[in-house]
Amino acid sequence: MSIMRRFELICGVLSGVLGLAGVGIAFFAPLGTECTSSLSSPGETAQSTCLRVSYVAAQGLGSVMPYLIVLGLFCAIVVLGALGHSLSGSGAWRAVLWTGAALLLTSSILGLLSIGVFLLPGALLALVAAVLSSLGARGPARAVPSATVG
Repeated sequence: MSIMRRFELICGVLSGVLGLAGVGIAFFAPLGTECTSSLSSPGETAQSTCLRVSYVAAQGLGSVMPYLIVLGLFCAIVVLGALGHSLSGSGAWRAVLWTGAALLLTSSILGLLSIGVFLLPGALLALVAAVLSSLGARGPARAVPSATVG
């Protein structure tokens, strides 16, 4: 395996890992605080409690599940494409890698004001892996034999 294909494989796998980590952080990390207070009787002090709330806790897992599945699938496509192309050199695997990179990058750009920031590192690494797969496909430049005039 050439150094270019190894670097492609590393970038593709890291892209999937960072993409899934970004999805996990965006949906499951406590990104806000919700406070409530209660007063049981007029002479007592108020009881207040504060909870850190994640996006999933606020919206519910059922409403977020389609996004988790789709974004996880995009990350898996990138990893499979990079793995397949780096091991076999097949043009079909390169197409899978480019498709996954395009889907992940598009999702990141469309969601830039919300969760796209968390997806951006993985999307950029997917793009690097896809570009590396195409650079390795070119091969060395060949000299064209010149015609002799006789």
